[in-house]
Amino acid sequence: MASVTLYDLHAFGPKTTFSPMTARTKICLGIKGIPYETKWLTFFGVHEVVPKLTGIDTKRPTVPVIEDGFHDGKVVEDSLTIATYLDEAFPDSKPLVNKDALGLLEFFDKFSDEHLLFPIMKLVILRLYNNLPSEEMKEWYRKDRERMFKTTLEKFAGDDAESIAALKAPMKLFNDTLKSSDYLTGAEVGYADVIVAGAFVFLRCGRPELFESALLDAVPDSDLIRKWWDRLEPHTRSASEED
Repeated sequence: MASVTLYDLHAFGPKTTFSPMTARTKICLGIKGIPYETKWLTFFGVHEVVPKLTGIDTKRPTVPVIEDGFHDGKVVEDSLTIATYLDEAFPDSKPLVNKDALGLLEFFDKFSDEHLLFPIMKLVILRLYNNLPSEEMKEWYRKDRERMFKTTLEKFAGDDAESIAALKAPMKLFNDTLKSSDYLTGAEVGYADVIVAGAFVFLRCGRPELFESALLDAVPDSDLIRKWWDRLEPHTRSASEED
């Protein structure tokens, strides 16, 4: 039977998605009901395999990447590009990307990266580093990320309380939006919901002890975020732990 092959990154044990970007693609596939299989790569595997798949020689290859077995093995990379492609290639499935509002969606993506994903990364990064499968990979990861952040991993991570406090503002905005609709995109689930859910998956995997207090219950006396999450639960579960 044909299926989509998704190349995913693992670091928290086998068959566990932690990357918010690959989680986005898995959530999209789940919402659309498209059969897929996952091929798991380490960070080193991404550098070895992805350039061969895409035909692009880059110093920083990334996932997600898909091979679409329903359409002659077409290779697509980047989570938003993949979501747009899936809408076009599987027109009978639930659409997720409003192509007439791509600029607004890209703005929301950047907003979420800065105000949601960045503090989550600070909360998760040391746990991620400590879970890498070899000392060689830990050494590479530390050097690569400290070059990127221009500081040590420990200083980048900073104080958990500050990162948790930084999540309060975006969570209040999301909560206010959910007062008038079931999803961030309105009455039906859309890619803005996928963006936020991918970040949630990252924290749930990397710091499960903080997940409910920092995200689901971030806004006092409101269960709107928790109910939104419950509506997405079947798809976020498929994005975090496969059978």
